[in-house]
Amino acid sequence: MSSCVRHLIAAVIIGLSAISPVTANAGMSEEEVKEYKGFLAKAEKGDMESQYLVGVCFSSGQGVQKDESRSIEWYTKSAAQGFKEAQYAIGLRHAMGIGTVKDGFQAANWFHKAAEQGHALSGFNLGLCYTKGFGVTRDSTQATRWLRKAVADGLPLENLINSAEHDIAEVQLELGICYLTGAGAAKDPKKGVFWIERAAQQGRSEAENELGLCHQTGNGVTVDSVKAAYWYGKAAEKGHPNAQYNMGLLFKTGEGVEQNLAVAASWWRKAANRDHPQAQYNLGLCYARGVGMAYDAKEAFYWFKRAAELGLPEAQNGVAFLYATGQGVPKNVIEAYAYYNLSGLEQEVTQTNLAKLKSEMTAEQINSGINRFTELRKEIEAKKAAKKDGK
Repeated sequence: MSSCVRHLIAAVIIGLSAISPVTANAGMSEEEVKEYKGFLAKAEKGDMESQYLVGVCFSSGQGVQKDESRSIEWYTKSAAQGFKEAQYAIGLRHAMGIGTVKDGFQAANWFHKAAEQGHALSGFNLGLCYTKGFGVTRDSTQATRWLRKAVADGLPLENLINSAEHDIAEVQLELGICYLTGAGAAKDPKKGVFWIERAAQQGRSEAENELGLCHQTGNGVTVDSVKAAYWYGKAAEKGHPNAQYNMGLLFKTGEGVEQNLAVAASWWRKAANRDHPQAQYNLGLCYARGVGMAYDAKEAFYWFKRAAELGLPEAQNGVAFLYATGQGVPKNVIEAYAYYNLSGLEQEVTQTNLAKLKSEMTAEQINSGINRFTELRKEIEAKKAAKKDGK
């Protein structure tokens, strides 16, 4: 048996006891038989919770002779109607091979259905499936996504601790973040760093970046910019965009490394190519100011616009300014008006620039700008939604 399956079974056994409202080895008293018959009567009329409870009775032998294949039958009826506890129960049985053949694909599928409804243990087990490729393609990003959702949905801390002690890096990272933030655990930054470092030592790039941040800010450890640069660098070399952005910041300020604006820009370029909006904006600023590279207004506009389309207000303001002044792009007061408004007008300089622009526009141009702002907002929201969906 693979270590993945052993760890998964260890986790789901805990969950199995959590979902059963009856004691597994209870005797078959008259009261229990009556209760089972009551559940059965409602289940046969299509009540999904009662169908699930009939499944529990067959699984535990309470009120009826134990029969795992019959429990699967009733769980399936309930799960088909969307009852998340039944979906979880089927997932467990496919993961453990109880009452049915062991099937990682089916286990992950049912865990997914229940997790989408906020079932914490299902989200946790789905995350474990992704850590080792049990029934799904191995994917650390998806593992972290579902583990994080499980914590948000109220996952008991002991589930994380048990798997973290089995050196599952994604779980160690999530447990560390729980301790760092106090979400899902009593806040304890030192414990947080301990678990994050355990994950980082296994080469998990997100953990390396998080550990770098801890050393940079002194969260759970003494501030150490050199160690911050070391861990950011390890994650950045693996292509982690936040770490690449952070390396750029260190080279800009000279924290933990020798200050070098050209190197800072090179790290921001790497993160920008991975759609990191703040890195795209910073790279645009480098081109706009000739810092770390030659001045190039067209490149500045290109990177500002990439970041603006991802919803970054300061980049939207930058695009507006370049449209208004005709730098790097043909002057277009209507686009400038739309982008200034899109940025939210929170900065005083933006308000000043917009006021100056409006004084140079006709009423017709302003109306066109208002219409363009509405269109632009819809366009950007659609692009952000498509990116979120992975399209």
